[in-house]
Amino acid sequence: MTLSYQLDRVTVEKFVPSDSIGNYQLLDGASRIRYVGRSDTDLQSRLLSHVEESPYRYFKYWTTDSPKSAYYEECKQYHKYENYGWLLNKNHPDRPENMPHLCCPICSQ
Repeated sequence: MTLSYQLDRVTVEKFVPSDSIGNYQLLDGASRIRYVGRSDTDLQSRLLSHVEESPYRYFKYWTTDSPKSAYYEECKQYHKYENYGWLLNKNHPDRPENMPHLCCPICSQ
């Protein structure tokens, strides 16, 4: 089970490695997963972009070994939590840059 952390600058900088590839979930005050995302280059910077003016209170994260792995995991998370009706993601995850041949493992998009 991945730990939940408070979404603030100090916590993100302390726990999330910079220059890492990985996935994250953003949670509301009731600990519902409201947004899923990834970074193919710098997970810490991507999470920091959510700190200011964010409706989210907590985050979870994990690193992966490649943009392809991060994309597949984001797709799985997107489809899993989209079914609950809580996700605020407006669009299906984009493919990693320079990998136009990849397809979503769930819906083949």
